[in-house]
Amino acid sequence: LGISPWPEDFVAMGQPWERRGDRLDEIIAVVRGLTAGGRFAHHGALVDVARMSRRPAPTARLPPAAGGAHA
Repeated sequence: LGISPWPEDFVAMGQPWERRGDRLDEIIAVVRGLTAGGRFAHHGALVDVARMSRRPAPTARLPPAAGGAHA
């Protein structure tokens, strides 16, 4: 998981730079939900994912990996 350190990326996508941390939190929730197995939906303030499932579902919990660049 990662998030751009450059405000220009958010401007280009029409997304608020000030809410980048909130967006990352929601993305983490979506990844966890999709890798838990079964059907999943997320309707947050910044991220909206229709009800879906991921197949095949992982047989073990996936450890998070984060990365990013320093601006």
